Amino acid sequence: MNFASWIAAVLLYVNFALALPVGKRFYQATSPVFSLIAHHQGKEFQYNLVKFNGEDLELGVDEPAFFGRIRANQGYVLNIPFGNSSNGTFSQSQNSSNTTYPLNTNVYVDKAGKLTTTANNTSSRGFGISGSLLTYQNSTKFLACPVIAAGRANRTLRTNTTRLNDTLGYDIYFKGNSSAACPYNLTGYDISLLVQVSATVNYSPETNTNNFKKRESKRFWFF
Repeated sequence: MNFASWIAAVLLYVNFALALPVGKRFYQATSPVFSLIAHHQGKEFQYNLVKFNGEDLELGVDEPAFFGRIRANQGYVLNIPFGNSSNGTFSQSQNSSNTTYPLNTNVYVDKAGKLTTTANNTSSRGFGISGSLLTYQNSTKFLACPVIAAGRANRTLRTNTTRLNDTLGYDIYFKGNSSAACPYNLTGYDISLLVQVSATVNYSPETNTNNFKKRESKRFWFF
């Protein structure tokens, strides 16, 4: 081996060694904070901002915009870091009992598939971002279901029609690959949730890794 080849081999080894720990820099404990836009291929939900009323993720309501992040260090939960209202808590009175939701809360997908929160901060794992779309359990399919005023629920159930002044907005449900339907068999709308953040378009267990083999190492070469 001549001297030039020996130098090249040493430089190659040094670059390879330097690349080993660098992959850790790509791991993020949490994603950047983002908002969500619900998109429906129809007139109802063409780019409708997702709101958060302190308990549920909703559409078409006069509530603050939803801002969240995905926390890998907690199992890829969808976290709401800014609390549920301007003072950081949300209280709900029902039958003389008050429920106060926590300041830093996680989204819970209940048995019906509804994206909601709980007073004891129950969370659902498996959220992610893929191609700038929010995912849950590796699916981008969600469902917008009308929220009906209690006094009009019976009429709506009989006719299976929803008038604009009958609704109190739309709750968001996870649909996935199942045949999920809205409560009372009301007409729902298939939606995808666009993640509005400039820094990250992919954030999931498959892409958030410290394995240097999954990253290109060309940037470390200097000869």
